[in-house]
Amino acid sequence: MRIEVYPKVSPEVLEREVHDATLRELAWLITEIQESLLSLRSGLEECLSLLAPSQPGSTLVLSTSRSEGLKGFVTRVGSAIVKGDMQVKMHGLPNTKGLGYYRLQLTSPPPSSSDSTSTPSFHLPQLTDCRNFVHSALTTLPSSSSVETHKALSLTTRTSSAVIDSKLLASQLDSLLSDIQSARQILKTTQKSNLFPYHTVDGSIFDPQLPENLALDVTIQDVAIVTELRLLENTSPAAYTGLTALSMNIDQHLSNFNFREKIAGAFKGRARGDGSGSGNGNGNGNGNGEDETYTYKGAQVRVKERIRVESQDPSLMSVVAKLGALEHNLAMGRTSLEIVMRSGCSI
Repeated sequence: MRIEVYPKVSPEVLEREVHDATLRELAWLITEIQESLLSLRSGLEECLSLLAPSQPGSTLVLSTSRSEGLKGFVTRVGSAIVKGDMQVKMHGLPNTKGLGYYRLQLTSPPPSSSDSTSTPSFHLPQLTDCRNFVHSALTTLPSSSSVETHKALSLTTRTSSAVIDSKLLASQLDSLLSDIQSARQILKTTQKSNLFPYHTVDGSIFDPQLPENLALDVTIQDVAIVTELRLLENTSPAAYTGLTALSMNIDQHLSNFNFREKIAGAFKGRARGDGSGSGNGNGNGNGNGEDETYTYKGAQVRVKERIRVESQDPSLMSVVAKLGALEHNLAMGRTSLEIVMRSGCSI
């Protein structure tokens, strides 16, 4: 692109004028971006409100799509699951007395309860981390008083400090983008350290306590509460633990109806070769296949059956949508600032 000025001026004067004009544009852009950052505060505060432990919380339905493997609900308050009732049908779990399924109940007080001796709630660390990142982004935003003070400066003062201010603002935008992107990513993926066999829900918080051969995972993936149940079998022939004894005792006392279902499920699993159980689970190399063994609580175990249910959480979906919009606005501001910084300012 070629710039022509009439009347003609020397190249040195033209270069100086272009540089000064770019600095004035940079000073104007810094003021505009700072004012736009103030509008992000309300969006981040709304995200914190949706993640806050406020009653009555979110009650989510749990239901397998093509079977009766898992039915029930869980109630989330903030980053904790404070209530749950699940009806489980797996070929290896005894039915609860008087019922046609195995019942899992979780009834614990909300996190705000002052009773420290009561049953602890089951916490979702992903939501705690997400809330921390959002709070960090809030503390990074400039205050309204600092923006007004900068805006009240004369154009000459703002222009003379534009280069330094632009570098500080670029660093601030990078920090905000990092926090918001991390908060969004946490609600979409789960680290392996929080999954089976490295981590499972503490069975003692249920009434009655979870049997030794049942592993329960509750995580957040793709903005959904994911509940996974795995029925385990000890693979060591020399080991005769409570887990093995319970599994053998249940298998020996299957009714005719359950025996027919067990045979059908075994042939189905052999034909597919994926080790899938009830619900919409499927076998792969991350703790779902029946042919793989895992070290779980000091023992070598195999997954006999697996149930996986996803429950969409409207509050978390709203948080991700808001964070996505904030990230888009920040990215546009960062790109605009970078373009001006590179266009003739020698930064």
